[in-house]
Amino acid sequence: MEDMNDIDDYRELQHLGLHRRRRIFLHRNNPCHDLNEQEFQSRYRLSKAAFEVLFEQIRHRLPSSRDRRGLRISPRLQLLVGLRYFATGNFQLTIADTASMSQKSVSTFVARVAAAIKEIAPLHIKFPQPEREAAVMQAFSLYANMPGCIGCIDGTLIPIRSPGGPDAEVYRCRKDYFAINVMGVCDASLKFTTLGFLLGDSGYACSSYLLTPFFNPGTQERNFNASHINTRNCIERAFGVWKRRFAVLGIPEK
Repeated sequence: MEDMNDIDDYRELQHLGLHRRRRIFLHRNNPCHDLNEQEFQSRYRLSKAAFEVLFEQIRHRLPSSRDRRGLRISPRLQLLVGLRYFATGNFQLTIADTASMSQKSVSTFVARVAAAIKEIAPLHIKFPQPEREAAVMQAFSLYANMPGCIGCIDGTLIPIRSPGGPDAEVYRCRKDYFAINVMGVCDASLKFTTLGFLLGDSGYACSSYLLTPFFNPGTQERNFNASHINTRNCIERAFGVWKRRFAVLGIPEK
């Protein structure tokens, strides 16, 4: 009788096994294919062409990974996750849910992508070569009648969380929150460059390579100051475009 009960139990287990739901691993969507150009740019702040250029330059710095379910997370998807975070500043858990991965994976890929972009930044953020200087100066001259200028400089505050420790107050800015002061230089097309003959506001000291406005200007000096202000507006606009494009720059990060 016990043997018959064992057989019945075995058959019941077999029956349950036949109806057990099998786990199905679906392929992740590919935004590069699924989104049109406008939709892609609104979500990742780059055109598809620019994305492909960036991807080719950093793909070897983004090794393939696998999530907890064994699904492959390609270098391309890692870059998309990083750009999505930079563009929106959303909680990493929210991005994890939309990308079907864990928050830990998102955190890993954001750091990995940021480090990879930092490595190639000197290829793109650089002072104009001698053969380009005349064209850069001509662009500034046409913009606001400022001759001989090849860059405008200013700083902007990027909020961060308190770093803690005895030196935390060093990071508290004049607006009473913790921040890093980022210095930037741009040309007339709002492209970030490096240092050279520059225009800065009155917060900088005037020198042979950095021109600041006149204090108590006469007539000619007022003309110079007007041209100076209009020209130097480029760097303020560049910072504004930068922060609007990548919302994460306005969110405190540690």
